[in-house]
Amino acid sequence: MEAVYYAARANLQRLLRHYPDWTRSQLAQATGMSVSWIDKWKKRLLQAPDNDEQVLRGLSRAPHHPSPRLDQQVVDRVLEIRDDPPENLGRIPGPKAILYYLGRDEALKEKGVRRP
Repeated sequence: MEAVYYAARANLQRLLRHYPDWTRSQLAQATGMSVSWIDKWKKRLLQAPDNDEQVLRGLSRAPHHPSPRLDQQVVDRVLEIRDDPPENLGRIPGPKAILYYLGRDEALKEKGVRRP
């Protein structure tokens, strides 16, 4: 599927070079893409150098920054809740129950550590 989008971006780049006076709707009709797609890629293509093919590949969808790590006390408390369920729960707590019990833990509240 990425090859189809790469070809559409290259086609838009070619059309922008040959027909700079075309409207957004004419470009959308010629490429078979939406006007909002034309707006996004026209902006990106015009900002990039003419011979740069990297711009045709698009941007990464991966997170640019890793999420902050949990404090070891929170991890230990989660494992403790899983191994020994509080309040005679009678079952192994799932993620929602663990979040509930973490929210009620006064020691974690006092320290102000980040919870999941």
